[in-house]
Amino acid sequence: MKFLLGLFVLGVLSAGAQAAAILQYHHISDSTPLATSTRVELFTQHLEYLAQNDFRVLPLPALIERLQAGEDLAEKTVAITFDDGYDSVYNTALPELKKHQFPFTVFVNADLVGSPGYANWQQLKSMMEAGATVANHTTTHPHMVRKKPGETDAGWRARMTREIQTTQKRIEEELGQIHKLLAYPYGEFNAPLLSLVKSLGYIGLGQYSGGVGTQSNWLALPRFALGSSYGEMDSFVSKASARAMPVHDIKLLSDAGDVLPDPVVAAGDRPKLQFELASPSLAASVNCYWQGGSMPITRKDGVIIVQSPEGLTTGRSRYNCTAPVAGADAFYWFSQPWFITGANGEWQHTD
Repeated sequence: MKFLLGLFVLGVLSAGAQAAAILQYHHISDSTPLATSTRVELFTQHLEYLAQNDFRVLPLPALIERLQAGEDLAEKTVAITFDDGYDSVYNTALPELKKHQFPFTVFVNADLVGSPGYANWQQLKSMMEAGATVANHTTTHPHMVRKKPGETDAGWRARMTREIQTTQKRIEEELGQIHKLLAYPYGEFNAPLLSLVKSLGYIGLGQYSGGVGTQSNWLALPRFALGSSYGEMDSFVSKASARAMPVHDIKLLSDAGDVLPDPVVAAGDRPKLQFELASPSLAASVNCYWQGGSMPITRKDGVIIVQSPEGLTTGRSRYNCTAPVAGADAFYWFSQPWFITGANGEWQHTD
């Protein structure tokens, strides 16, 4: 339980002027895979909305540094990130970002830099000179939580260490940047991975919804994914303005009520999410969602428990909980990701 509280539980998430949203993109293109693409016109609208509505766009390292220091931020603050380092970030997104003088972060895989469809080191250097941070997305983009067949714990840990350190070394050699920021491929993490990332001194970033605050989990920060329909303007407006929900005493529980060490569960499981809000009135206004539908909520003395009505299926899922911010056109937003193995607890090995 101590390990869970120290590494996985997200802690008390601050709100108000000590909260922000991290935005996540992949391709900025009209011709790449829909699931990971944001249309060019829509991306332009996103940036124009931020500019016209007085958002403060901070470099991701600066945003994290200020939150860790407990400093106040502008009420509407975001950081912009791109995963994988696709060439559309250089060719299409960069001119629009430069137009607004918005800083941004590109997470790259060293083995893919310069491959067809990906930016090369010179293009990354040009983006860096225009205000980009270039950071770590591992070397080969593996499913980091999955061991290879027959792989030992020690072998897995050594392989993941190489995945992280190889790309970090290349970024430092090619660009001279030393930011220890790691975006998890596919957004997947578990307790052993968080332990490794902590030991190596990195900030970790996931791919699940929610605002970030002064007491967020620096090993698994949420980001709002904006590919496919998730980036449509009505959704974008809510996400960009989102604030970290002030939750604490978070527990992940099995259907039987046992404490889970991390968000990895087996297909067919119906895990429970339990958390507490200091304000009973805020607890009363929380609504939670799964697969686009509302979830039944058990409430008692500020404690909220939600559980999927059906068993989770292999892959990735999440529970999303929101509540309106009093006196503001914004929502508190808290999300719990789940990473689902086969029914027998084994991963389907695809890499």
